[in-house]
Amino acid sequence: MGEKNYHGKMSFIQVLSSRNKISIELLIRNTITILVLLLSLFFSPFYFEGDQVPYNNAYDGIKGVNVLQGYLQYHLYITSDEPIHFLILWIFSNLGIPKDVVMAFANAILANVLTRLFFKWRVSIGIIVFIIFTNFYLLVLYFSAERLKFAFIFFFIAVLLSLRVKKTYLFIVLSILTHVQMLILVLSRFFAMVMQSVVSFFLTLKFKLKFTKVVFIIILFIPIIFLSEHILYKLNAYSDNSASKGLLLNTFQPLIFLVLSLFYSREKMATFFIFFIIIISSSIVGPERVTMMAYLYFMFYALRINKGINFGVVVTSFYYFAKSIIFVSNVLKNGHGF
Repeated sequence: MGEKNYHGKMSFIQVLSSRNKISIELLIRNTITILVLLLSLFFSPFYFEGDQVPYNNAYDGIKGVNVLQGYLQYHLYITSDEPIHFLILWIFSNLGIPKDVVMAFANAILANVLTRLFFKWRVSIGIIVFIIFTNFYLLVLYFSAERLKFAFIFFFIAVLLSLRVKKTYLFIVLSILTHVQMLILVLSRFFAMVMQSVVSFFLTLKFKLKFTKVVFIIILFIPIIFLSEHILYKLNAYSDNSASKGLLLNTFQPLIFLVLSLFYSREKMATFFIFFIIIISSSIVGPERVTMMAYLYFMFYALRINKGINFGVVVTSFYYFAKSIIFVSNVLKNGHGF
């Protein structure tokens, strides 16, 4: 009897500790969300040049028109065929909500989802706070790369829901339909999965590829077919810009993140194949946005080692913090971050 009571007390203490942990995480997540919302509302008016010129014009230009007219008008300002960003702008502009308010709430949602993901990976609170508020790529998503911001919101939700297959696939497709660049992230992962199955087949003569994965690969062709002309247009435009830089300049940053990722990854083969696609993509379209994809995969591996308190995360975080200072300074001086 005494032994049972002892275990009962321990169980109660564990439950209480778990509840306290959840409460602390909820408090931190909500605090981060509110702070990002308030900081976005404060800082957004300073960013009025660069990418925000066509975005602001599109937001005002589609107000008071039906969906079809709005989409045609939107396309005049933003050379994009992805429909989800347009629908978000059309809905909120016609509700009469100021664009800065809409984007501030979107930034808060992005920060909230990311914080949930970091807690799921058991990342240190200090690392979480530092990344959310000082990371260069996040600042770019908050204030410059608007379509990419919504695409990443959908993508990170998909990662959070990874155990719920149908919802995961839905949010991945939404992410691609928001920004076609997300195909690099998605296809690199599925290329790695297929190549692992091929290697496994040659080693064991058993082809291991789950039916649900095959279904998703088929589903992926829906946004690819729908956006095929847009994809070809973007490929031509980016490849022309990157051709003059040469292979080394186009790929050395993703190569660095490959080496770092291999150091922290527990799935070396998958990591290599993921970065194979990323590096090929960077060689074709240039490193500007592709490096962000390489960095994200690196963080996926490194943040889960020692709660994110490790050499790779710390060094890269301070590097991107330094870039953030330059970004903010540019915004305050010039109205844009670049």
